[in-house]
Amino acid sequence: MSTTDHTSNINSTLNFSTISQNPLPSIFELLAQERLTYLLRPCLSQLIKFLHDLRPLSKSFMLLYRYKDECVLLIETLIQSVYLQTYSSLIGEHFYGLKRSSNHHIRSLIFSVFLPYIKQKLELLYEKYRQQTGTQEEKKTKLKQFFFFFVLKFVPKIHTFLESLCWLYRLGYAFGRIEYYSPFLQLAGVKLTYDNKKQEQQQQIQNSSKVMQTFHFFSQTLSTGLFLIQFLEWWNSTSNTRKQTSLNDSIPPPPTVSNNTIAKRQCPLCKNQYDSPELLFLTFLYLLFSFIIVFPPNELVAAGFSIQNVFSFLLDSEEIAFIRFHIKRVSLKIFFQSLLPIGYVILLISQYNLNNGLINTLESLFSDINIIFQCIIILSLFIPFVVIITLIRWHQNDCYTHPIVRQLRAFAQETDTWHAVESSINTEFRRIDKFICGTPNNRSYVLDSWIIKCGLYNVYIAQQSNAHIELTDANDVNLQENETITTQYLNILVRSGNPLVTPFTIRLKASEFNDLRSKLQSPVQNARNIVIRQSLSDLFLEDFRRHIANNPKYRYPPNQQELETCIGCLVNNANVKLMKRCDVGDNGQCRTCFCKPMWCIECLGKWFASRQDQTRPETWLSSTYVCPVEF
Repeated sequence: MSTTDHTSNINSTLNFSTISQNPLPSIFELLAQERLTYLLRPCLSQLIKFLHDLRPLSKSFMLLYRYKDECVLLIETLIQSVYLQTYSSLIGEHFYGLKRSSNHHIRSLIFSVFLPYIKQKLELLYEKYRQQTGTQEEKKTKLKQFFFFFVLKFVPKIHTFLESLCWLYRLGYAFGRIEYYSPFLQLAGVKLTYDNKKQEQQQQIQNSSKVMQTFHFFSQTLSTGLFLIQFLEWWNSTSNTRKQTSLNDSIPPPPTVSNNTIAKRQCPLCKNQYDSPELLFLTFLYLLFSFIIVFPPNELVAAGFSIQNVFSFLLDSEEIAFIRFHIKRVSLKIFFQSLLPIGYVILLISQYNLNNGLINTLESLFSDINIIFQCIIILSLFIPFVVIITLIRWHQNDCYTHPIVRQLRAFAQETDTWHAVESSINTEFRRIDKFICGTPNNRSYVLDSWIIKCGLYNVYIAQQSNAHIELTDANDVNLQENETITTQYLNILVRSGNPLVTPFTIRLKASEFNDLRSKLQSPVQNARNIVIRQSLSDLFLEDFRRHIANNPKYRYPPNQQELETCIGCLVNNANVKLMKRCDVGDNGQCRTCFCKPMWCIECLGKWFASRQDQTRPETWLSSTYVCPVEF
């Protein structure tokens, strides 16, 4: 019996990235460097306060102290940008011998410096507004009321969500499930690894100029000073010497007692009596609208009523850039469908009595309703936020993590990128001889080298050279009640030899099977011996060929030009000529045809069958029709 050893990042990081790259640091090192980097901001703030206390009457120091947070932001941005340019790491990361894997300096500054600044400002604003809740204030404008309401209601929830997300990432990193220690590192597109070239950098600094040596001494002193401050802060916290400042805080107002009991026929949002038929009718209409948006009928899609047709100005041309079109189409569809829950909440709010104003209605929405409905409303706001974060992640680094691009990367050669596969598919898709089947919501394409199926939320791709194609099922469907002949549909499973490619199923009519088989490079396996019923047109073509074979052959004059291709399909050579063999003279449209051979048997048979009475196929062989050219 063998045992499996799951190595985690708790003590020594060794996960799926360690085979080809440097090992990742442990969770304890990352927590320590994060705390050390965080100390830079309060240290700079204390330094500005010390300068102001040293010379309180100085206008320069007064201005500096007035805009203390902005000055700290500017100084921290300069320090961290210098560290990123020199060491490819922040100040705390450099102290612990870490570096960032990518040189995305702007993204690193945004998520490491500017985002904490915005977070700090929102927290201070929340504390200020929370203390003003029970006091008498001057009448605010609607914009200020809305901002006041937003800060009080949503800032704590956003803070809780971000903290929970960060700890989930830390747990996943600690147990080796993900490579990113923080969601902000993933959004920035960087990973933290050990700096193996630190000794070489030390040797280069010793041999460099005095300016670089002075800068290195300053950076080491700054990092060591921050570490000592961190140690003193830990020492003071363990010795219980931290001062209690809660006595100076203002006493918050008593909480308002709300009656959350909902009476019969009472709206849980506005507490007013509602008209049940009207509410049910609106709910039914919105559910119907949502179902049409999520699963649009083929008739509406063909008429242009779909997300990709309405917002076609945001998409590329499918004929020219097939892959780019579907990358944007999938993202656009997921984004707009994520807005459906919040759209229903807005629809309900629009039915309330808004005489007290929109802001007061929203305040009562979160203060008077039941906790269950609060969770539903928060969830309707949370879904678009998660979808936006996911879409941003998909479209980062040249759409590297997009589901469609992940499939393309499975076919790319070691020396090529996924753009080579994209170019091959786009080139073959522009050709007119591709095979197309399916509905607008579930369409399949067979190109010269690729088999593609476009669904609602994904695109499945297989390469013909290593694809195994199997006929798995067949069923009969009666499309119209007054029709006596049913239509047979086939399910064909496409399984790639590449294990990274997901198998998929193509559904098509039995009448399209021969066209599909002629386009495929490998035969279709029919291990279950499924009987493929031929269409009425195919059955007629067999009898049509049999009757033509019994007719005498026409000898083509040798002095004339060679036979051209069929003007119907432009693929086969023209191999049939119309000859009048009846004894009746030229009368009306029944006369001798002097045209040269221009049609193949298949195209002429399909033309003849299409001009007959479709409800009486037994009369086709005994019927007549004019020459296709004269028609």
